[in-house]
Amino acid sequence: MPQDQWRRVRGEQEIIVRYAPDEALATLPQLLRNAADRERLVALVQRLLADERVQRAKPSTEQLAMVESIGQTLSVVTDAASPARSPRKRAHKVSRKTARKAAAGARA
Repeated sequence: MPQDQWRRVRGEQEIIVRYAPDEALATLPQLLRNAADRERLVALVQRLLADERVQRAKPSTEQLAMVESIGQTLSVVTDAASPARSPRKRAHKVSRKTARKAAAGARA
């Protein structure tokens, strides 16, 4: 995608998220149909929350609630209440679990 088109799409999405956050959140399952993609997104957000720079800024209760809401919308278990916990280990476990399911499905 050309950079100018990417900037336009990003700007449009930013406006939607700012002025219609509930509707934007509701579209996530359609944008991320694959369970592994959903889990990766939630793991990424959790890693961001665990980053020392974010921790110094002290995420607000509203921000932590949004992470929980994203996880619930995507049917992915989150641990936003304790971002100091290492999400990398959890993300790794989720990846192995997803890989095992895929392998089992391929054998069937």
